[in-house]
Amino acid sequence: MGSKHIAHSVHRVLLSEVLPYELPFFFSFRGFYNIADRSRMWIDKDGCVKSKSVVPRGKNLRDALIKMLNECKNEHTSFIYGINKNGKENGRELVLPHPYIGLLLVEFYRKYAGFMLNSCSRSNYSLRYPHHVAQNVRKVYKKSNVDTEEAALTPKNYFYYVPYKNINYFYESDLFQRLEGRYKYLFQTDMKHCFDNIPSERIAEAVYMNVGEDLKDNTFANDAYLLMKDMNCNRKGLAIGSEFSRIYAEIILQRIDCEIEARMSNEGYYQMKDYACFRYVDDTFLFYNEEKVKKLFIAVQEIVLNSWGISINHEKEQNFNLPRISPISVAKEKISQMLDDMLKCRLETAKGITRISQGYYDVPLVMSSHKYFQTLKEIVSPEDITIDKLTSFLLSQLKKRLKDRFKKLTNIISEYREADNAGLLDSIGKRLLRKNEIAAIRFLCELVKFVFFVFKIDMRMSTSIKVVSIIDMIIYYVNNELFKGKSNPSWKSLRDELYQTIQDEIIFILKNNTLKALSGLEICNILSIMNDLPSSFAISNDVIMTFIDHKFDETNTDVNFLMAFAILKSLKEPNILNGKKHLDEDVQGIIVSWLLKRLSLKDFAITDAESFYIIAGLMPLKTVNAVSKQDISDHFKKYNVSDLSTYRSLFMQWRGTTLHKAIEEKFAVDVY
Repeated sequence: MGSKHIAHSVHRVLLSEVLPYELPFFFSFRGFYNIADRSRMWIDKDGCVKSKSVVPRGKNLRDALIKMLNECKNEHTSFIYGINKNGKENGRELVLPHPYIGLLLVEFYRKYAGFMLNSCSRSNYSLRYPHHVAQNVRKVYKKSNVDTEEAALTPKNYFYYVPYKNINYFYESDLFQRLEGRYKYLFQTDMKHCFDNIPSERIAEAVYMNVGEDLKDNTFANDAYLLMKDMNCNRKGLAIGSEFSRIYAEIILQRIDCEIEARMSNEGYYQMKDYACFRYVDDTFLFYNEEKVKKLFIAVQEIVLNSWGISINHEKEQNFNLPRISPISVAKEKISQMLDDMLKCRLETAKGITRISQGYYDVPLVMSSHKYFQTLKEIVSPEDITIDKLTSFLLSQLKKRLKDRFKKLTNIISEYREADNAGLLDSIGKRLLRKNEIAAIRFLCELVKFVFFVFKIDMRMSTSIKVVSIIDMIIYYVNNELFKGKSNPSWKSLRDELYQTIQDEIIFILKNNTLKALSGLEICNILSIMNDLPSSFAISNDVIMTFIDHKFDETNTDVNFLMAFAILKSLKEPNILNGKKHLDEDVQGIIVSWLLKRLSLKDFAITDAESFYIIAGLMPLKTVNAVSKQDISDHFKKYNVSDLSTYRSLFMQWRGTTLHKAIEEKFAVDVY
């Protein structure tokens, strides 16, 4: 496995640096990127969007989009939405920038990439900072479900990050092991509401390392500040969600790191000698041997952070004896053991059948979802650990291990099928083949129940994304590996058994929850799974109506356009046959009507991010009638927004892609 060079287009910023990760599947900047990059869009010194290409494909669409964006050059507002955050009452607010801000970021990276890298290379504490512009993506095997060319278009980040891509790599590193051997204790804490409290206006002090440094016109610091202020709608702190915000925070936090280290040195205590401090975003790890060193460090850190308007989150302070054995690490080990047992392959090969003569027919994978429900609860309860601390690890490990088990299961069943095709199976062998096929589906059904159980007890956006990816992987495996090319009724009935289990789980969630601000988007994201199921397993109109609970009947704070788009994408398009309309049409009509009302309430203001995305989403949507589309077009005659209807996926990918591809785009690929 090697690497593949990717074209160095600064427009890649649109794919990796602008949008929050916590967005519904099928909503992305992929379509916007394709047009912007192909037509070489840029913003001149007067803020006007222009194109350097002569006659690109989709010229009319390009021209309409440029006209709309130029209307927003002097005024544009981001869209702010909420997600569930560890069960907190108010959740977390994320910022979805206006498309015009996306192009501003392209220009900023084009001009200041070097400044950003230099300003993030000063700290001896940081565990994650941008090192260079990413040039390659991880090369994938030909047999992979990920298309290499597609993957190359969606790198995780514009920059390559060192020394660790995420905190788990640090825990597993040789460095961490050496630190455990060198120091006796570890103290962990984080910063309270870090992104909300970081003083964005003091970016110049961080960049130029001078206390009280003023922002100056036409400088990197000034342009960065104005862009952040613009993105965050003039609110305090940083806009939460974008990678640009994380880099902005890193610049300021590295300045703070340098000041803390300097003060510690002045007191006679040195990094990697008397102590070792490391910071991952807003989390701090202090390794030490003497209590006086810890006390001094805490005092220094608090003084420096307070001088920047940031405070320590004392509620999250943790102390460990080294080697580190935390309740969470113990729980993770137990989860790993649970997954090993859950996915244990009970037949290594078809040749290993030894109990047939005794009337026993072993199958490769056997599972009881209820058993593992209980096991998971037993792991969490005694340790006094909330499930959200383990969910990401659990689902990530499950997905990773499941791929390996799928391969083994395919190999076993393939042996039987090849033997059957060659006429080598007797009646017992044929029964065993069928038993293995049935058992495979039953195992997957139980696995589906377990995965949905995890979501039910931890309804966060990150959890929903992982759950959808696992369910999609199961469906993809069944259709493209386990039952590839099989069409007889017996195989169809087995597939339908799996589909029915998935539908039942989704219906259960919908019936036991109503659409609301907290966890609403998370559940709507789960509905993306319906794109993998046949039309015969569509969720009924009544169930959807119960879930939305009249929330789209009037303007309220419980719903937003992202929820509306996610639900619409999960429904089947109206199918008028013999005068009968699809059951979903009532729901579609209600949601589309609400979206049109949102536009009216905003006076069709394309300077507003919500309105811009709704217009771009409604125009190509087949379920929007011609009268409504004409009404939208009449409000924007000078922009020719009717041309938007010719493009299926400017922001919301209504057609032309599968959930499987949308998931691969979401998870993207590692860059180098």
